[in-house]
Amino acid sequence: MWSRLPELVRFMITHALIGMGLGVGLTALIIWKNIFGLGELFRQTPLAMFVFGFQMALTLGAVQIGVAVLSMGRDDK
Repeated sequence: MWSRLPELVRFMITHALIGMGLGVGLTALIIWKNIFGLGELFRQTPLAMFVFGFQMALTLGAVQIGVAVLSMGRDDK
């Protein structure tokens, strides 16, 4: 099924997943290192941890797509 998708759709999905993975990883790092006391807050309220992680994943996924699209080469012939 993956190979039947158009190339640009696969490009967008791939880069969205890369960015979302970075967002989840960054959230885990923030919790592990207790940056700005957020790790302790998230240990007390798991819903806040979920919302923060979800928003980080969405934001960095969108940023990764934007960077990937803007850095694509142009085929002007």
